[in-house]
Amino acid sequence: MWIYDPNQATLQALRGSNIELILDVPNSNLQTLTSDASAATQWVQNNVRNYFPDVKFRYISVGNEVDPNSGTAQFVPFVLPAMQNIYKAIAAAGLQDQNQGINSNIFGTRGQGLEIVVLESGWPSEGGNAATMGNASTYYQNLINHVKGGTQRILEMP
Repeated sequence: MWIYDPNQATLQALRGSNIELILDVPNSNLQTLTSDASAATQWVQNNVRNYFPDVKFRYISVGNEVDPNSGTAQFVPFVLPAMQNIYKAIAAAGLQDQNQGINSNIFGTRGQGLEIVVLESGWPSEGGNAATMGNASTYYQNLINHVKGGTQRILEMP
């Protein structure tokens, strides 16, 4: 399951469900998490540690909803530093080991030493002349061919 905001009622409802969760850090939190490492520690405490191990956190997503070509471009400079602070907070809480519940450190945009997991792919609904049925078919067929070896691919950034 993927939730884009650490909604406390949702997290509470997931206790004991055995459902693996991807939890996003909302864009509105990125600037604070960048400038204040203690805010990242508090975010992890409030939204992960308070529910662990009853909620099965699989991934923590930072910057997933940031697009440099859209209305969220103002958040781009905050993604990597927020990602680093959240990573440090997860590590300090002892939650980064997959045997303890969070399988991957963090994923999002570019960062040295961070694991990147691609979870979304899609064809644009508004692509002008290029958004044809034929191109969409080619895109999806190539995507299917690419992931036939397995969909759980983790790439290490150099």
